[in-house]
Amino acid sequence: MPDNYAYINARVRAMHADLVTQKLEETMNAASYGEFLRLLSESNLGADLGEATAAGAGLPQLDAALSRNFFNTARKVVGMADGTSGRDIALLFARYDLLNLKAVARGKLGNRAGADIIPSLLPAGPLKPAVLEALANTAELSGVVGVAGLNASPLSGAFRKAVTQLSADNDLLAFEVALDQAYFRHRAERKPRAAP
Repeated sequence: MPDNYAYINARVRAMHADLVTQKLEETMNAASYGEFLRLLSESNLGADLGEATAAGAGLPQLDAALSRNFFNTARKVVGMADGTSGRDIALLFARYDLLNLKAVARGKLGNRAGADIIPSLLPAGPLKPAVLEALANTAELSGVVGVAGLNASPLSGAFRKAVTQLSADNDLLAFEVALDQAYFRHRAERKPRAAP
C-alpha cells in the first residue's frame, strides 16, 4: 500500500464522486420514505442498508445502516495507506473514539438507556460498532471498563482510569479533560516532530 498523499487523495475523491451523484440528489427529493429507501438501496449505500429496507423498518434501522456504512468507509480509508500516511489517517479517525467514549459516559451519568446513547455514537475509530453498542448497553458506568474489545482504542487505559475517577467524584469536566489530554498525548507521541 502506498505512503503517498496524492494517491490517497485521488482514491478518496473517487469515493466521493461515486457517492455524491445526481442519483443522490434525486434520493434527497424523494416523495415518500419508501421511495427514499428504494433510491438509497440502488446507490452505493445499498450494500449496507440490510434490514433498514425490510417491512416495518424505520429510522432507527436506517440510522444503524448508515452508521455501518460510515464505519466501513472509515476502515476503507484507513486501509488505503501505510507508513506515515496510514498512521496520520488512523490518528484522525481515533478522534471518533474520544467523542464516543465521552458520549457513553455522559449518557451513563444521565441515566440514559443504551438505546438512547447509541444514536449519538459515530463508529469510525478503532472501536467497532459492536463494542460501542456494548459500552452503551452496560448497566452502570463502572461496568463499561470491562467491555470486551475496549482495548482496540488507544484511549482504553486513560478511559478506564478516568471512569474510575468519575465514578468516585462525578466530575464530568475532569473526566473529559483527562480523555482529551490522553488523546492529544497519543497524537503527539505518534506524530514525529519536524526537523528544525
